[in-house]
Amino acid sequence: MHIGSKYLAIALAVAVPLAGCSDADGPTEGSAPTTSTATLASTLAESDELSTLAQALTTTGLASVFDGPGAYTVLAPSDAAFAELPESVVASDEQRAVIVALLRNHIVPGQLDAASIAEAIAAKQGPVEMRTLGGGTVSFAMDGDALTVSAGEERATVDKAGEVIASNGVVLPIDGLLAEPPVPEQGGGETVAAQ
Repeated sequence: MHIGSKYLAIALAVAVPLAGCSDADGPTEGSAPTTSTATLASTLAESDELSTLAQALTTTGLASVFDGPGAYTVLAPSDAAFAELPESVVASDEQRAVIVALLRNHIVPGQLDAASIAEAIAAKQGPVEMRTLGGGTVSFAMDGDALTVSAGEERATVDKAGEVIASNGVVLPIDGLLAEPPVPEQGGGETVAAQ
């Protein structure tokens, strides 16, 4: 078993039971994440700070995945992070595949909350890597008290205060994109395979 897979398994074992630990529908005093009985799709749609992501998921058809029974962790770029993308990419049906590829690299299979990821980092005594649905790898690390996530040269900080444990996964808001903003292809057409 690859060492990253070992710690992912540990994190999954800890994270899944945590989703049902709280009966609260809002944050408690301290750093406990918000819990919700809503699906990931509904949770994202209701967030003011993640409206661009929610719209992109709806436009690409990926929102329906987050209404289903599978468990996912969404590394959710803020609206400010999406402002880095050209408007023609975000709003264009012709660039759908570019956005799908970008979004898939912000989704990790399994229900992983920030505390469980931090525990896995502490157990390993260093960064923990996880595979995304896009086939890439993200690396979680601690920078003081801050949980960070990186992919290649791109790095973002997890907003633990905005974390939401939904009925079928976890939303971890981040302050950046984990990929170079794509350049739209001139003349339309799909530029990146969605799968």
